[in-house]
Amino acid sequence: MKWLFQFDRGLAKVELFILSIFLLSMVTLYSLQTILRNVFDTALLWIDPLVYNMLLWIALIGGSLATQKEKNISIDVTTKLLPKNIGDKIMVFTNVAAAIGTFFIASAALDYIHFMREDGMLESDYLPLQLWVAKIILPIGFYLISLRFAIRAIERVCLILGLETGQESKDEKKGEEGK
Repeated sequence: MKWLFQFDRGLAKVELFILSIFLLSMVTLYSLQTILRNVFDTALLWIDPLVYNMLLWIALIGGSLATQKEKNISIDVTTKLLPKNIGDKIMVFTNVAAAIGTFFIASAALDYIHFMREDGMLESDYLPLQLWVAKIILPIGFYLISLRFAIRAIERVCLILGLETGQESKDEKKGEEGK
């Protein structure tokens, strides 16, 4: 199982790199657009749709990273009120359910991309690339999030069974922070 958690950490580094590049590009492009509009009274028509699609990439890759770090939005009242062993089992169940749900969303997004291609909706008037390139993050992002939920479920099962995950548990991190 150690290889799975190493893969997870490696994937997080790649995602963080992509997020950094996209964010820097968005700031640069919108700064350029602002200067062009306010100083030269002109604009590049492709910047706005490109940045909009880059925002989709940032949102979904950021969602994957949040899931990896267990910083996603969750309702964890039951895990706080119940004993730890029951809370851990509930977390396994919710992670598996979320993995299945996001897998189906990713599959629907992939169908959407195929529909766009078949219907000829892949051409853009302003973007210098086909729309499927910009929108392909929809299935990829949700598949990544689904994978991350599945990995979190496996990690939780390993912790319940006392197997090594190669990662510090939250309890160990809290113990070190308290020192």
